[in-house]
Amino acid sequence: MRLNTFDRQLLELIVITNFLIGAPNAAACATARRHLDSLKYFTHQRRVVAGDEEIAPANSTIAMFSKIFALTEMDDGDKLLEFCRTDKTVSSTLGMPTQSVVFRREMDWTPVSL
Repeated sequence: MRLNTFDRQLLELIVITNFLIGAPNAAACATARRHLDSLKYFTHQRRVVAGDEEIAPANSTIAMFSKIFALTEMDDGDKLLEFCRTDKTVSSTLGMPTQSVVFRREMDWTPVSL
């Protein structure tokens, strides 16, 4: 099966996210942010089948993940935790499978409660 650029970048983001849960890595975070920038380009250029009511939250989610990857890349757990406590997009996605990467940064790898 041949993947288009959009699908390939989504798949690579999933692989990077899974990798980062067990082994935080600045280079992987930088790669993830580049993929997110490309995905943001797709949404801004309307290369996805979606209306404004779907694109706006998608762009907010892309921006949220970009910030999470940037803070992880800087290895700044305090700022990451503060971001997760205060960001509206993080708050609105709680309960989603995507949240586990944010809260698994403790030494014993137990989830951090908000």
